Amino acid sequence: FLLMSSMILDGSWFVFRAYYAIPELHDREGHNVNAVFWFFRMLLKLLDSKPKQFVIAWDSPMKTIRKEQFVTYKANRTKMPDEFKWQMGMIHQIAEEIGIPALQAPGYEADDIIATLVLTSVGKVDEVRIVSSDKDIKQLLQPWVVVYDPSKDILSDHDSFAAEFWFTPAQYLDYLSLIGDSSDNVPGVSGIWPKT
Repeated sequence: FLLMSSMILDGSWFVFRAYYAIPELHDREGHNVNAVFWFFRMLLKLLDSKPKQFVIAWDSPMKTIRKEQFVTYKANRTKMPDEFKWQMGMIHQIAEEIGIPALQAPGYEADDIIATLVLTSVGKVDEVRIVSSDKDIKQLLQPWVVVYDPSKDILSDHDSFAAEFWFTPAQYLDYLSLIGDSSDNVPGVSGIWPKT
């Protein structure tokens, strides 16, 4: 997979965002399809920018290696509603049927796939645009890698990151390790917070 002015969509995050973005919409059979509708509406907007290459990265549906290594990883999250799972399956099916390229690997999250694509594309690209609002993704920022959050219409790059945090994206992993991540149920170092 050679990235040349390419776009990588964090598909799992995008569906989650779509599910909670708008009120329920129902098809003729009574299925809630709000995530399906919003996902493809936003996908078409992304494709309007005409990236030279485009791919969706999906989370593995099975237990991830992170969960095996750290049992309480994401243990604080509520169980996905059945209608969310149904819509996720429908989105996968439609995307595949209309020929949208996608990558998924057993035991790995979309983040892992995105990182692999970015790190193996060094010296082969003009620009990589990652579409996600996942804060972990920002550690991948480079002069040729940007992160776009369509829900807030914010583009983050290497310089804007350094201006916000006062350190480089390469140091972001150390920062997150120190402060922890409550959304993933990952503890940090006791007594260390973003401002202390």
